[in-house]
Amino acid sequence: MPETVALSKFACPACGGEANWNPARQKLVCPFCGTESPAKLDAAGEIEEAVMSQLRVIFKTPEMTAQTYIQLKELIREEEADGRMSGDVAATETEVAQALRSLDGIWDELFPAEKHRIVQLLVEQVTVYENDLDIRIHTTGMHSIISELTKSEEKKCRV
Repeated sequence: MPETVALSKFACPACGGEANWNPARQKLVCPFCGTESPAKLDAAGEIEEAVMSQLRVIFKTPEMTAQTYIQLKELIREEEADGRMSGDVAATETEVAQALRSLDGIWDELFPAEKHRIVQLLVEQVTVYENDLDIRIHTTGMHSIISELTKSEEKKCRV
């Protein structure tokens, strides 16, 4: 994992254990006792910016490209089997890589609620250490995003 800006550890107010930032709840959650506590506004902003910075790096890795391509092919097969997509839909791994590299421009145009939903689908857990940030990505996160986009497009077509 690339180096990140050093951030403070966040102690659980109940047990003193190291609390993890939960982007879905926008709170610190203690993995030991389950206590949820709000982070200081400055700390939460730092965490969020560090997570987004790391996601931008992760999106451009060969591993993310390969995983996204595999999940896209799987989703296309599922959609074809259900009769919701024609058999002539395809994407190359190069096209997937280009799309992932161009996410920065798209990200800036999204509404905060859309950004929040995407992060929820992608990020399982964020652990903040004194000199590091550990981001655990949902293994099916991109599949979930693609599925939601497909369902959204189907609803638009029916209206």
